[in-house]
Amino acid sequence: MTVALLGEMKKRGVQPKVDEYNKLIQSLCLKVVDWRTTKKLLEEMKENGLHLNGITKGLMRAVKELEQERVETQENLRAIEFMTNVANYTTYARDDRAARYRRHARSIHVDDGFGSRQLGVGIE
Repeated sequence: MTVALLGEMKKRGVQPKVDEYNKLIQSLCLKVVDWRTTKKLLEEMKENGLHLNGITKGLMRAVKELEQERVETQENLRAIEFMTNVANYTTYARDDRAARYRRHARSIHVDDGFGSRQLGVGIE
């Protein structure tokens, strides 16, 4: 919405000044946390021969770093979730193999001519 206001100003022939860009960029950083749009606005400012003040530049850097940390955190959480799933599957598969082995071991019967008897060891 605030970016649209900047476009409306240009459409009506009003050239935005540094103060308008500073306020717009600060608003985008603090309320929307959108450093990509602020970067585009910064490039537009440079094309018009305008320069941001140091505080707004620092705010843009901070918002960009926060976004990068958020992305890294999400990637780390996905990796942890994947490793947890692998560990759970491995545990399940091991437990399932052990249970099948126990069932199979109980089900082996041998008839050696003296009568049928169950062996205590078996392999699937």
